Amino acid sequence: MSQPRPESDIERGVWVDLAAVAILTIVTAWLSVRFEWMETLFAWTRPSEQFQLDELVPVLLMLAGEDRIIDNGRTRRYLERFATADKTIIEYPEAHHTLEFEPDPTPVFADLTRWVLDRSQT
Repeated sequence: MSQPRPESDIERGVWVDLAAVAILTIVTAWLSVRFEWMETLFAWTRPSEQFQLDELVPVLLMLAGEDRIIDNGRTRRYLERFATADKTIIEYPEAHHTLEFEPDPTPVFADLTRWVLDRSQT
């Protein structure tokens, strides 16, 4: 039979958990601010670009509907800024963040293969 942990161990565990949550919160906030800064910088530099690669390159965006890491709405809005006319968005409503590790990634690879082959034949 195990003995109850001394109060100091329990308190130490709580502080460790709180520290981990605080660090994750700070990192998440920093990444969010950084992303906002990158979007602002993109908006400032966009008009001055002489050669825009995104006018030439087709873009495929594959989104996981149940993604808790990526903000799909923000990602869609970012893609809308691209100058290329060839933009494809495929969303997998039941999928999570890493599409290739879904229980059945076959549809993801089939869509990717079809998208590449369609563009290689033109």
